[in-house]
Amino acid sequence: MIETAPKEYWKNLTLGEARLYCFALTIDGKIGWRFPTATEAKEQYEFVPNDVCLWSTYDLDHQWYDITFTIIPVRDIDK
Repeated sequence: MIETAPKEYWKNLTLGEARLYCFALTIDGKIGWRFPTATEAKEQYEFVPNDVCLWSTYDLDHQWYDITFTIIPVRDIDK
């Protein structure tokens, strides 16, 4: 089960910036934020407008450092 960061924490960032952002992010004392997997991005973010491109773990192997996508951080939570 995952928790999605509130919308005010969604940011338009490059891949390198998004990695640092998730690593350093603390929301209400909660840490451990990460990129969603490609499956989580598809399943969890159907409410995201079609014109928004999201970073996911699928993208971590690519060298797209100059492209800005939206990061919607998620974190694993206990059931």
